[in-house]
Amino acid sequence: MWGLLTSGQDPNSSREHFEEAERHLQEALRKNHNFRPARHYLVAVLSELGRQDEAVKEMAMSLAKGEPLARHLKSANQELAEEYIRRLTPYTNQEIRDRVRKALQEAGR
Repeated sequence: MWGLLTSGQDPNSSREHFEEAERHLQEALRKNHNFRPARHYLVAVLSELGRQDEAVKEMAMSLAKGEPLARHLKSANQELAEEYIRRLTPYTNQEIRDRVRKALQEAGR
């Protein structure tokens, strides 16, 4: 979240925060490859880092594992996807919620 919060003020610092988040999320997934929140946030982080192909690949992995968010994003019922994303992003800062949602939706198409 620090990456998002600092993006408007200091892009270099923001990128460093996203890169640090990626390392932590990759480590979490190395320990437990079924940890859904880590995979979803990794998708958002990769997207913020401009690595959309990798974000799409991570979301495809979620779909292959049958994870609900990936299934909902591919379905015609976007209300289910929106509800899942709302639960995944319990932040009061609407900008954070919107950017995470956008990254997940773009990777899930």
